[in-house]
Amino acid sequence: MSTLARLDGKALMIGITAALVIVVPAAVASILVIGTGDDGNDNGGGAVALVFFLAVIVGFGVGGHRVGRTGVELPVTHGGFVGLLAFGLVQVVILVGSAIVGREGGVDVVSLAISALLASSAGMIGASLAVRRAGWNH
Repeated sequence: MSTLARLDGKALMIGITAALVIVVPAAVASILVIGTGDDGNDNGGGAVALVFFLAVIVGFGVGGHRVGRTGVELPVTHGGFVGLLAFGLVQVVILVGSAIVGREGGVDVVSLAISALLASSAGMIGASLAVRRAGWNH
């Protein structure tokens, strides 16, 4: 049986929901406080941007941790998928929202790929911590 066939959809939804509960408010707060940078000004950057970035990464990790606690067969794989799928959902919402308000701008594919890898890695780390804490041998 392939790895994809062994994924538990219900467990993935639990993890994605846990991630989005943290990631979405942090991302929205980041946009409201720092801005999008469309006006050419760096409206905050620095330490404030770092705080929001860490909050988003922790959110993906929490989603991975949550799925890791469900007792699924492949917890770290599930954690990686939780991070990646939650990231994808957030990006779709951002793209649709940008299109609705008429915001123009290209998509930086390299930045998007690196961010997706960070989200997936955070989910995997979260799941690993859950498994280690529970003492399971997966």
